[in-house]
Amino acid sequence: MRVTIAFFLSFIFLSRTVTADKPVIQATYTSDKVELDGHLDEAIWASAMKSGADMLQYEPRQGVPMSQKTEFMVVYDKQNIYFGIIAYDTEPQKIVASVMERDEVPFYDDSLFLAIDTMNDSRNGYVLWTNPNGVKYDASVSNNASLNVQWDGIWDVKANRTELGWQAEIRLPFSTVRHRPGANLWGFNLWRKLPRNGEAGRWSSSRPEIRTYHFAQAGRIEGIKINRKNLNLEVTPYVVGGVNNSKTSGDAGGDIRYRFKPNWTAHLTLNTDFAQTEVDDRRLNYTRFPLFFPEKRDFFLEDAEVFTVGQQVMPWSAPEIVPYFSRRIGLNHNRQITDIDYAVKLTGHEGKYHVGLLNAGIAQSSTTPNSNLTIARIKRDVFEQSSVGLVSTFGDPNSDAHSSTHGVDFRHRTDKIFGGKIFEANSYLLSSHNSGQDDGTAFSLELLYPNDLINLGATYYRIDESFSPKTGYVRRTGVNKFQNHMSWQPRFNDSKIVRQMFLSYTNSIYTNLGGGGETMENGVVLPRIVFESTDEVFFKYSHFKDNPDLNFFVPGVGTINGGDYEWNTLTIGAGLSNKRKLGATASVAFHDDWYDWERTDYNLGFRWSINKHLLLTTSHRFSHFEEGHVDDEVLLNSARMLININPNIGLLNVVQHDSDTDTVGLYSRFRWEWFPGKEMFLVLRQGYRDSINGYDLETERYSIKLSTSFRF
Repeated sequence: MRVTIAFFLSFIFLSRTVTADKPVIQATYTSDKVELDGHLDEAIWASAMKSGADMLQYEPRQGVPMSQKTEFMVVYDKQNIYFGIIAYDTEPQKIVASVMERDEVPFYDDSLFLAIDTMNDSRNGYVLWTNPNGVKYDASVSNNASLNVQWDGIWDVKANRTELGWQAEIRLPFSTVRHRPGANLWGFNLWRKLPRNGEAGRWSSSRPEIRTYHFAQAGRIEGIKINRKNLNLEVTPYVVGGVNNSKTSGDAGGDIRYRFKPNWTAHLTLNTDFAQTEVDDRRLNYTRFPLFFPEKRDFFLEDAEVFTVGQQVMPWSAPEIVPYFSRRIGLNHNRQITDIDYAVKLTGHEGKYHVGLLNAGIAQSSTTPNSNLTIARIKRDVFEQSSVGLVSTFGDPNSDAHSSTHGVDFRHRTDKIFGGKIFEANSYLLSSHNSGQDDGTAFSLELLYPNDLINLGATYYRIDESFSPKTGYVRRTGVNKFQNHMSWQPRFNDSKIVRQMFLSYTNSIYTNLGGGGETMENGVVLPRIVFESTDEVFFKYSHFKDNPDLNFFVPGVGTINGGDYEWNTLTIGAGLSNKRKLGATASVAFHDDWYDWERTDYNLGFRWSINKHLLLTTSHRFSHFEEGHVDDEVLLNSARMLININPNIGLLNVVQHDSDTDTVGLYSRFRWEWFPGKEMFLVLRQGYRDSINGYDLETERYSIKLSTSFRF
């Protein structure tokens, strides 16, 4: 343990400084109106400083100029900042643009990705992403690592195709983002993608291990002076009506957001309704531990990074602990929705300190009493990209008994080690205190070296049997967990066939607190190959051991008895790049002697971009189980269809079915945003169950919701 701590401290304090010139662009002020139409034909655009022509690739050839020229300008007035971007293209007929719906990822399209550090702290900020269709995708960023993709800000974009390529005009109100009063220096980076040849490049830093939202490597926007005289009050009332199983209902509520300082916000939501929130993806659990589902509700996603403790750093694994898990608010232990009477949140940034305070009142349900929940968080920036913080939660969403969880965490990040490589270290210590239960603690330490050629990581958790954060998430208790990964990822710059190869090893070992083994996984990827076409194939071998003490239930099999089990898994998979009209993924996994069963999983997925107005994605999983003369199977299907008239009017349809419960779920949502911040939703939810007479309708709910934001 002493060796580990010494190793940890040496990386923190011995990181040597690596400096590089960062590009700068000057913002130009205008008192004239900027018409947001994507044409960039106002006189101010012609006179504004231009940059971006020297953007360099980081994919597939690091440091090589992009094959197509990019040019951008920055303009601002009293209320907004504008970005005008011209994406030149010598073959405009080959431009790819497949998505149009709000928050659909344009990853497989020709696209422009803006990363904006409005506080110039080299840590936190916002992401705006668009394509030639004018799609709006956004996120908030915390500590150069956590990307909150569910955040939705008020902003707008118009895009146009031209004979020279395509161009985008973006308007971002100052009231949408945190900023300083008066003179401002903002961090900024721009990423452009050309999917037809798998090319991507940036304005600042072409290092492949850097992400565009790593603000420590961003360029700068100078010359912004913000002297807004507004009250900075935003009121968003809503009315909602619906029919639930033939029972009509109606309600009203709203949000009040007051930014009393440019970097401090108070947010109140009353009689909260989340009718427009998309349904969770249906999944089947073949383990003995709970699945993790992410938060999707806007109120809890805004400024969520302030409340984040620790982080998920292994992209192939679910989080082990989340001390504050906002999905606990408004959802009881039976996964039934409970009404939220109110919720109030205060978030702010003052100097090196970040503060978050949240209080929510939960209405009584048929199985739970009224409850009140409070979350308090403070953290301080230390070093260049690190922080130390405290967190406390109070209350239990399923009881009025006393409950609290307290913790301290430290997060360290540097991109200046070994001549410019990234190193991260995260640690936290938590304790839970609940009426009628023993107190419990949890500890975690993770060390990471997430770089392009070599990617390494090691994590340790210790979780008491009695650790129980009532407003948090814990996958399993009473364990030590050791998790490691290492990957060698060479690029083949001289090859016209293979772009990059991944050779990796991962392991995960759980023991009980006495040191006895419980669960173990060792996996080797030999290899994953990404071709120049961006198609890919992979082969993975894994060896598992599991020693459950108690029986547990698995779909398709039934009860698995406690005992000692050991098995091998071979997985083979391939993917056809989604840069084409039709993309696909396929894999098959053979599990030999899985809990004394022979199990085979077949996975198939399609993404069909029919045209820019219609996108269809499907996924299918078929699992076959066999033991002696007994065999069974489970089928999970889902389909998602997006129909868009334009980026602000769209219909989303989601159908999900699984043969284990013999149910079908239908979710349809029509969205019309006639002006940024002013929306109408029509939502239909239906549930069907298979019977001898076909599929019978079990549940049905229609909702209409109108909300509009007023800014003063």
